[in-house]
Amino acid sequence: MNLVIEQGETLVHPFDQIIMWKEVFYQESYSKQLDFFFLDNKNNQYHILGEVNLLPFFWKDQKATIPSNLAIKDLDHLDLTRPYFNLIEDNKIDRNYQFAIEQALLAFLDIKNLLPNNLNLNSTPEVEISTLHTSHESPQDFSGTVKIKIGQRTAKSDNILLRSLVSKDLRIRLDANRSLTPQVLDQILEDIPASMIEYIEEPFNDVMHWMNFSRRDEFLLALDETLCDDQYLQKFNHLKKYIGALVIKPSFNSSISEVFSMLTDPNYKNIDLVLSSSYEPAQSLNTLIHLANYINKVSLKEQLAHGLGTLVQMQQQSLFSLEGTKVQAYTFSHFSL
Repeated sequence: MNLVIEQGETLVHPFDQIIMWKEVFYQESYSKQLDFFFLDNKNNQYHILGEVNLLPFFWKDQKATIPSNLAIKDLDHLDLTRPYFNLIEDNKIDRNYQFAIEQALLAFLDIKNLLPNNLNLNSTPEVEISTLHTSHESPQDFSGTVKIKIGQRTAKSDNILLRSLVSKDLRIRLDANRSLTPQVLDQILEDIPASMIEYIEEPFNDVMHWMNFSRRDEFLLALDETLCDDQYLQKFNHLKKYIGALVIKPSFNSSISEVFSMLTDPNYKNIDLVLSSSYEPAQSLNTLIHLANYINKVSLKEQLAHGLGTLVQMQQQSLFSLEGTKVQAYTFSHFSL
């Protein structure tokens, strides 16, 4: 069996507001339309529509391109926990292209009725999403799970903000984008009960500085950028007892197959796998909602919120309507067929 991939039009996706990333301002994102043609040995052809995210935040000046022709192994080799579900040789291409190919493979496997029963791509599941709070917004009216950026104000201002939320019925996640020292984090969390904080995401430039944080035994740590670190496994094993969550961007620092693999890996049994969007266009975002729903079902955490809130900042994502703190997916075939 062969997979032929044809590249189509490049689409522009304006943001509702200008977004700053690493001191650079962005007004829009990009994606390329793709056509996937699965050709079997009986000359049957399956046409799957797809896309690849070309977000300049992460893929600026990307020189690699997606392959145009790939050999597919016999479907008896299927293993969702292996790269490309063990159906295509892993050529270590860029993660956004891997995501695009695995997304198309899921659509194909769904047509062939080869997916497990609890991965129902014909459903329209709802998942909890977290609300993002930056230094320019008031969180007073937020509900559910709120991700608060810390380190953008003074330590005192961050502390005052958190104190104002102590009596609120919120699940709070803190994200410092590696901007703090252990001493400053101590100041931000002064007199803040650990029970109100779900986790602290990447507070330090080197995650190993967690061992210098005086309240490390009270709070849980979440890893994001560290997932791309060459020493990730070494650091993960050293800090494992402190880690409450991994923040996963499947089109940037992971893959769909790697998420499936983590769900079967005993090393991650007591760690939340929280999906985070990378300003994906609509089809890829829909895939993330389905994947988030699958994570919640397998881990028996139906209320686990995922970081898919970027949908409110992308104009073409208006087709996803928020119902309170939840977002609903379309069927997989809504975009792929």
